[in-house]
Amino acid sequence: MLSGALQYHGLSVSGDGTKVAARKCTFNSNELCNVHLDRGASVEFVECSMSDSKKFTGMAVGGRGCQVSAVDCVFDSNMKSNVSVYAGASVDLIGCKMRRAQELHGLVVKDQGSVVTAMDCSLECNEEVNVLVSDGATVELTSCIMCSSRSAKGLVVKGAGSGVIANGSAKGLVVKGAGSGVIANGCTFQANDEANVFVSAGAEATLEGCSLSGAKRLHGLVVSDPGSWVRAKECSFTKNAHIGVLAMAGGRMELLACSVFDNGESAAVAEDEGSQLTMDAATELDQKVGSMCGGSVVHC
Repeated sequence: MLSGALQYHGLSVSGDGTKVAARKCTFNSNELCNVHLDRGASVEFVECSMSDSKKFTGMAVGGRGCQVSAVDCVFDSNMKSNVSVYAGASVDLIGCKMRRAQELHGLVVKDQGSVVTAMDCSLECNEEVNVLVSDGATVELTSCIMCSSRSAKGLVVKGAGSGVIANGSAKGLVVKGAGSGVIANGCTFQANDEANVFVSAGAEATLEGCSLSGAKRLHGLVVSDPGSWVRAKECSFTKNAHIGVLAMAGGRMELLACSVFDNGESAAVAEDEGSQLTMDAATELDQKVGSMCGGSVVHC
C-alpha cells in the first residue's frame, strides 16, 4: 500500500528505461496524483487501486515513450480526473473501472501521438465527461461501458482530426482537437446528462453497431462545426430527450442502415448553414426529419 503521501504522488516513475511492475497494490488518497509517470517510464499494473487523490488525478501518464498497461484496476473518486494521458504517452486498459471522478472526467486523452486502448472497461458517473479525447489523440474502445456522466456529455470528440474507436459497448464519449480520432464498434452510450456523443471542432468519429439512448437533457448524437464528421452504420438512437441525431454549425453526418426511434422532439435535424445529414434508404425513422437555417438533408 502506497497511500496518503502528504505532499506529492503515491508512485512517481520517470526516465527512459525505468520499469515497474505492480500487482494487487493500493495507491490511494495521495496529495497530488496517486500515480505519476513521465519521460519514457514504463509500468505494468495488475489488480491495483488508484483512488481518492486529494488534488489531482488517479493516474497521470505524460510524455512520448511512456507506456502503461493496467489490468483489472480501479480508479475511483479522484479529485480531478481518474486517468489522464497526454504528450504522446501510450496506455492499455483491460477490465478497468473509472468512476465517480469528483470534478472532471473518467478518462482524458489529449495531444498528438497520445494513444489509449481500452477493453472491457467501465466509465460511469464521472462528474463531467466519461471519455474526453482532444488535440490529436486517439482512443480505441472495445466492449466498454460509458454511462451516466453527471453534468455533461458521455462522449465528446473535439478538434480537427480528432477520433475515437470503440468496439463492444461504450457509453459516453467526447473527442476534440486536431488529429484526435474515435472509432466505436458495437458500443453503448447511454443516459448521459446532455448528449451521449458530441463531436466538434473538426474531429471525426466512426460508429458501427452502437446504441445511443436515453440522453437525459439533450440529444443522442451531435456533430458540430466545419470539418467535423461522423459516420454511423447500423446504429440505434432511441429515447433521447430531444433529438436523436443533430448536425449543426457546419458539421456533417452520414447514417447507414440506422434506426432512430422514440426521441423527444425529432428523429434527425440538420441545422445551420453548411450542416449536412445524409441518410441511406435502409435508415429507419419514426419521427420527422428536419432542416433549418440553411442545413441540408440528403437521402441516398
